[in-house]
Amino acid sequence: MPFYSQAMTATPIPGMNVSLAEELPKSEMGNLSGNEKERCFRIAHGHGHKIYFFLASNREEALKWVHSLKLAVKAELVVTPNSSAINST
Repeated sequence: MPFYSQAMTATPIPGMNVSLAEELPKSEMGNLSGNEKERCFRIAHGHGHKIYFFLASNREEALKWVHSLKLAVKAELVVTPNSSAINST
């Protein structure tokens, strides 16, 4: 499976909220250990109908995912000097 260092396109996920687990109330975190809390993030529908939890391999990776997913919620792309990506809004 190839590894891509940047998104090739954006998939908008409007109406979704992206949060690190540590930003959530304790009642919503379940039984996560300290290490898991710092690398876990959640994507939830604004009305709470669908909630997805993800566990990254480390905190840095979790922060990158959260950043990218928050851009996807707004249908934005990160444009780097070597990419030809266009803002998709």
